[in-house]
Amino acid sequence: MKITWSLGIVLALASLGHTVESAAFAADPTYGGKPASFWLDCWSTNTAAASAAFTVMGTNAVPFLIETLERKPSKLGEFVDKQIADYDLKHPRGVPNQLRTALPSAYRVEARRQLAAFFLSELGPAAEAAIPALFRIYTDTNEGWRIEHEVSRALAAMGEKGGYPVAALPRLAYQRRSGNPGDRCRLSGEHRAESARGCAGVA
Repeated sequence: MKITWSLGIVLALASLGHTVESAAFAADPTYGGKPASFWLDCWSTNTAAASAAFTVMGTNAVPFLIETLERKPSKLGEFVDKQIADYDLKHPRGVPNQLRTALPSAYRVEARRQLAAFFLSELGPAAEAAIPALFRIYTDTNEGWRIEHEVSRALAAMGEKGGYPVAALPRLAYQRRSGNPGDRCRLSGEHRAESARGCAGVA
């Protein structure tokens, strides 16, 4: 496959950035000699094996899942996604899959976040350490509906833990979109502290 010089430079820089980003996952829990990040990426091609891996890793995987959940797509990933999409439109064979998966991707990061929330929901109350991160994401109006859906399922699976109003999630989902500053303040991950400050007068 012939790659234009401009795309080649983009891919080289993106690959360097991806190497730096990937280093943060060096301490993943493992299953079958493979890190948790490997099993997370296996979900789309071998769901049964990925599910079995996270079942065995259990709560040992919670720190990794929280980190994955909180790692938002980078501008570099968005840029690379766009460059590859543009290249694919002009070249029938597109960018080879092996190269594509070696590069940063905002789409792939978002898919991993959704899976992380899913596996946290599977762990239920045993993963209660993830509740603050889940609540921050759930109440962030900049997040998309797909991650909101998975996060809400994870929170519901936790039950009433740590003083978070998990049972009120359907109402909170409506308030989250209302655009009312008072609602957003009540729903923030630090809602208890805020209620003593900026939200004190909100009805």
